[in-house]
Amino acid sequence: MAKTDSPLKQLVLMCIEDFATWLLGEEVQAVAPAPGELHRPLDPVQPDQVFQVTLARERTAVLHIEFQGPRS
Repeated sequence: MAKTDSPLKQLVLMCIEDFATWLLGEEVQAVAPAPGELHRPLDPVQPDQVFQVTLARERTAVLHIEFQGPRS
């Protein structure tokens, strides 16, 4: 997936509000990059992309997008 990983990440970044709306299934008011590490006990994970999403009625969500190849 190395050949497509970077272009896919760029596409998502260019259209992140559209992707967030599609993936979350509701209207998105704002999207911002979130800190780049997810924490699990004893094993931090470096995700591909994490965003803080503001939804209607000032609700927030964390959107984690991970790209995987067909053999991953």
